[in-house]
Amino acid sequence: MKRPTILALICFLVSTTLLADEQCKPLTDRAREAIATYLAKRLKLSDSRGLKIDKEEFVRNTCYRKFRLEGGSLRQPITLFLSPDLRFVSAALLDTALDPVEEERKEAERISALLQPAESPSRGRPGAPVTLVEFSDFQCPYCRRFDEWMGSLPAVTKAQVGLVYKHLPLPMHPWAHDAAELAACAGLQSPDAFWALHDFFFKEQEGLNTGNLSRRTAELASKVPNLNVQDLLTCSNSHKADPIIARDEELANALEISATPTVFANGLRARGLRSIDDLKALIARAGASRSDGIASAAHAKLGGVRGHR
Repeated sequence: MKRPTILALICFLVSTTLLADEQCKPLTDRAREAIATYLAKRLKLSDSRGLKIDKEEFVRNTCYRKFRLEGGSLRQPITLFLSPDLRFVSAALLDTALDPVEEERKEAERISALLQPAESPSRGRPGAPVTLVEFSDFQCPYCRRFDEWMGSLPAVTKAQVGLVYKHLPLPMHPWAHDAAELAACAGLQSPDAFWALHDFFFKEQEGLNTGNLSRRTAELASKVPNLNVQDLLTCSNSHKADPIIARDEELANALEISATPTVFANGLRARGLRSIDDLKALIARAGASRSDGIASAAHAKLGGVRGHR
């Protein structure tokens, strides 16, 4: 046997052995329990019963694991990463082998592909340079604050933005789901009717509760053009709009959204929105990114139920 052939064979055998030795080992039940116990303590959960590791997968041909932690007193599932030796857990995993700009562009395209198919309430300038998609809860005080910021934007900034609304009523809010049903039912009658109820729920949020929600909504609805109050209540009581809410909740789950409001700007997830100035900066960045071509694919028209503000 010629020397090059022998060397090639040795290299093949060595590489095969290394691959066999480096196979990612499955996570044992004991390891899962230990990690869940650690995370319950680290996250200071008041109740760890039912806490579990779910949807485990390896990351890009490595033995790093991506998994979802759910159950216990967690309000929403959270996504975490685990090192191959099972020692380190982190909320993010940055891959230095990838171009960050290209990775961001692909992520925007992936998210946009998820956001585009469903028609949702939208308002603002059609074809605006910046599309904001908001996952929101009518009983969430932070969502109300975001709505106040949107309403307070300068006219020149508003002209650059289109807003798409996605329902994500959280279980911790007693009347949020009922409000989402009422708003979605209103939207089935008239796009503007949805936004009338949207604005009402946020404006009157502190005075609404499970006991007065239907009555006060009916009082408001009686003053909204093209909105039949009896049809609205029948729709809500028969849960006719539940598939709309379930669709948005399923999408939120696919995008690993665990809190409201969660906002996407031209397909890119916004983080750290703490003031209206942060929102203005987000809009400016999203517009610039579109101009640079980074998130242009994310700018396809989102939402098919329009309204006005």
